[in-house]
Amino acid sequence: MSRKNPRSRGNPKDRPGSRREPESRGVSPRALLTISLIIACTGGGIRAWRALPPAGTLYDPPLLELQGVDPAAGEAIRAASNRVRAEPGPAEAWGRLGMVLLAHDFFLPAATCLEQAALRDAGEARWPYLEGLAFLKGTPNSTAAIRCLKTAAEKGAAPPAVRLKLAEVLLEQGKVDEAAAWLGRVLEADPKDSRLQADLGRVACLKGDLKGAVEHLSLSAAGAPGVRATRALLAEVQQRLGNHAAAEAERRAMANLADGYFWPDPYWQQVLELWTGAMASIERANDLYQRGRAVEAIQILRDTAARYPDTVLVHLSLGRFLLQSGNAAESESFLRHALAIAPSSFEAHFELGSALQAQNRAAEAAAAFARTIAIESDYPPAHYQLGQCRLRAGDREGAMESFRAAVRYRPSYAQAHRELGHLLLSAGQRAEGIVHLEAALALNPADREARRLLEAAER
Repeated sequence: MSRKNPRSRGNPKDRPGSRREPESRGVSPRALLTISLIIACTGGGIRAWRALPPAGTLYDPPLLELQGVDPAAGEAIRAASNRVRAEPGPAEAWGRLGMVLLAHDFFLPAATCLEQAALRDAGEARWPYLEGLAFLKGTPNSTAAIRCLKTAAEKGAAPPAVRLKLAEVLLEQGKVDEAAAWLGRVLEADPKDSRLQADLGRVACLKGDLKGAVEHLSLSAAGAPGVRATRALLAEVQQRLGNHAAAEAERRAMANLADGYFWPDPYWQQVLELWTGAMASIERANDLYQRGRAVEAIQILRDTAARYPDTVLVHLSLGRFLLQSGNAAESESFLRHALAIAPSSFEAHFELGSALQAQNRAAEAAAAFARTIAIESDYPPAHYQLGQCRLRAGDREGAMESFRAAVRYRPSYAQAHRELGHLLLSAGQRAEGIVHLEAALALNPADREARRLLEAAER
C-alpha cells in the first residue's frame, strides 16, 4: 500500500481515492484528531527528555486524549502505548509507538517517542529519520527536521531514500550546495536512481546549468515516466533553452499524469503498514483498484462500509468503484447513502449524476450535475457532463454554455475543447470552432475525432 507514497491521477477531485506522502497532508478529508498531551512525569515537558534516564528510571509514554479518533486507530495507539508502559526499556517498543502515532497524524508525540527510540538505539537510522518526517508534517519545523534527517543520513546503513529526502529538504531551504553534497554520496552508490537524477536536475537548474538539468531530468523521466513534476521542470528548462518542440512534447507527455508521485521509501512504508481505520481501508482499496484488483478493492470497501455506516468517504469511494466496475445501480444506492450523511458533498452529487447517466436517466443526471455546480461552481467535470446531458436533450445552446465553462475552469480539458469545437462548427462559428479543435489536438494528439472534425473544417 502507498498512502502518502504513490494519493493520484489527474485532478484530485476526479479520482476515487487519494494519497498521503511524508512531506504534507493529502487532499482528502481525514477525521479530526483532537489531541491534548498530559505529561506523566515531573520536572519538565515532554521535549525535555534529551538523554537516557539513569538505569532503572522508568518514564511512561504520553497520555493521549483519543476522543473523536477512529476506533481502530485508537485501539492501535492504546496497544502500542501499553506495550511501552509494560516494558519501557527497548527502543523497538518506543519506535513502534512513535510510528503508530505518526501513521495517525499525532506528530508531536510521535516525534517524542521516536526520539526516545533513537536514544536507546544510536545505530539505527530509522528512528531519527521518522522523527524528522514527524517534524515536517503538521506545523513544519524544518530546523528540527534537518537535524534529525542529518543524524539518520550519517548512519552507514541508511538507505538512499534517507539521504535523498535530506537533500530535498535542503533544496527547499535554498541550501543548494549542501544538498548537492548529499546527492553526491548517493550518486556514488547508485547513479541510475531516478529520484536522484530528478534531484540532480533540480540542482543543475538552480545553478543555471540548463543543459545539465536536461540531461539529469531526461534520465529521471526515462526511468520513472509517470512523474509529472519531472516532466514539468523538463518542459520549463527546454523552453528556457529555446527548444520549443521538446518543451511542447514534455507538456503533452505530462497532460494525463498524476499531480503527485511519491518515491519508494522503506521506512515510510513501515509507517503505512501501521495505519488503520476507515481512511486506511479506502487507501488500500484504492491501491488494489489501481493494480487491477477491483474485486478485492470493492470487497474491502463493502466490509469497511459495514463497520463505518456513517462515514461518507467510505460510501462515496465504494460508489465510485462500483460505478467504474460497471455496476451503476448498486453504485447509486451507496452514493445516495453518502448524500444522506453529507447532503452538501459536491463529489457525491457528481458521482450520483454519473451513476444515473450510466443508467440512461439523463434528466435525473442533469439535475445531479446542476446540484454539483451549485455547490462547487468551478468543478470542470460537472460542467462537461451537464453539457453531455443537455446534448442528449437537444439543448445545443445549453450544452455549448456548459462546455465553455468546462474549458474556462480547466483550459487543458481536451474533450471539452473537442465537443465545444464541434458545436461551434455546427452553429456556423467556424473560426472559433477551429481554435478549440486545435486546442483539443494539441492536448491529445491521439484524438482521432478531433482530427477528423478539424480536417473537415479546414476543407
